[in-house]
Amino acid sequence: MTRAFSVAHLLTGLVILGLAGCGGGSKPPSTLVRVTGVVKMDGKPSPFASVTYVAEGLKGGLGAVGFTDEEGKYELKWRGQEPGIQPGKYRVVISRIAMKDGTPVPRDKSAADVGAVETMPRRYSDYDVSELYLEVPAAGMTKDFELKSK
Repeated sequence: MTRAFSVAHLLTGLVILGLAGCGGGSKPPSTLVRVTGVVKMDGKPSPFASVTYVAEGLKGGLGAVGFTDEEGKYELKWRGQEPGIQPGKYRVVISRIAMKDGTPVPRDKSAADVGAVETMPRRYSDYDVSELYLEVPAAGMTKDFELKSK
């Protein structure tokens, strides 16, 4: 039993070390550029949505995310920390998890606990279906999204 316990710990440690190495470190790349914009649905600001830029061909990351404010404005942040994103080609996924009546999930609750639902159409919120593609230039950019519910 001690041997099995030791082998399990060794394997777990190797997996953790391997995963830590996959992130490329915590220091942001020196090539981050600013990307900001506004998300609107049917002409109205879409507050409390996540705007995720996923590097072309990579579902798991190497991009940035921003969250819209009450006016639908967002700014991308690399790994949720440093403002900016690396120049390149991206697929964009825009998601808004909210209560069934459209109000934001209370800060002290989890979306699953309160029955929150995705309020964005699947063509924007699902990586496998999204047709929002763009290229971020070396100078950065402002990118607004005018989305349609129908």
